[in-house]
Amino acid sequence: MELFVASDDEPEHDGPYLPSSQVPHSQPPSASQEARFVAATTTTRHLADVFGSITPVSKEAVITIGSDGMRIYAESEHRSSNLSVTIDSTVFRQWQITPPNATLKLQLDISLIASALSSVPNDPEGKHTCIFSYDGLGSPFVIEFEDNLISERIEMHTYVHDIDDGPHVLGIDRSRVHFEITLDSKTFTALLESLHNVGTTEVSLNISNTPETDIRHQLTGGNHNSLFFVSKGPIGLMKVIYPGMPTVLERVDIYDDSDNPTPITSQVSSSYSFKQLGQILKAVRLSSKCKLVKDYRGVLSLQLLCRNQSNATLMTYNLVELSNVEIVYDEEPMAVEPQSDQEYEIERGPAFDTPIFL
Repeated sequence: MELFVASDDEPEHDGPYLPSSQVPHSQPPSASQEARFVAATTTTRHLADVFGSITPVSKEAVITIGSDGMRIYAESEHRSSNLSVTIDSTVFRQWQITPPNATLKLQLDISLIASALSSVPNDPEGKHTCIFSYDGLGSPFVIEFEDNLISERIEMHTYVHDIDDGPHVLGIDRSRVHFEITLDSKTFTALLESLHNVGTTEVSLNISNTPETDIRHQLTGGNHNSLFFVSKGPIGLMKVIYPGMPTVLERVDIYDDSDNPTPITSQVSSSYSFKQLGQILKAVRLSSKCKLVKDYRGVLSLQLLCRNQSNATLMTYNLVELSNVEIVYDEEPMAVEPQSDQEYEIERGPAFDTPIFL
């Protein structure tokens, strides 16, 4: 983390980060200091939901602003999970960054933005205008709200970013994909809420695309796609069955671990901490499509498409299996804290079978 020593006439700060507004003026100017950014939108409720879905992962986040939109990156403690959100510039009715090819990067408390946007009343007629602005290193991130009666301005401290959002962060190895599943987000939300309501601590994800055993379906030559979750918590084990209709469980693809991955017929089981998996519940509620992708290293990626009228916001949440204690990124190892003392195994014995009804 980059630190600077404040002079006696500069205000003290309580947090672990030094506000970029306190960076000594003797520091040579950079291209990012000369850049400026301003954007305006009336879709305040959508942005409030998006920023609010980031805070369960971490309150601190890095925002990268470019000519085509902004990317928000947050990671949990021990870097065992992270969330990346891409907001397209078309979500805003005005988007301006000068010079046009500039890139701005800042770190701040993302919960402050979520709280500010959530305070605006629901405005389906678009009478409230929200303006984002940032004048580069040393400046606060500013949100202004305007309507016919009142104007409000909120300034937020920004920091010299110390969160690594580069190429070595936790993510899927596309050359070693184990499986891909496409789900209906509404049904997946109901499933996660069911797991949350029974106090789930660990959850096992089980998928299969084995051949059909029903003679009526064998005539079509298709496979039987199935997905169910086994919850472990205070009440013991509970099996939650995900509906198998093609409109709900749209796609189940399993691949072999080879230089040229080939689709295969198989069964896969993997276990995760529900404390981490449950962090994405708010984001899943916003999404219209959800894809689950897992690689052979044990990284699971949830990719969410969140639509707002004609615009879309993309979210990608990555986490690791309980059995993994080390993940390797391009020959650079990174330790990941195990989430439990023992690897979770599905116990053979009585369990509740709970189907999700539509």
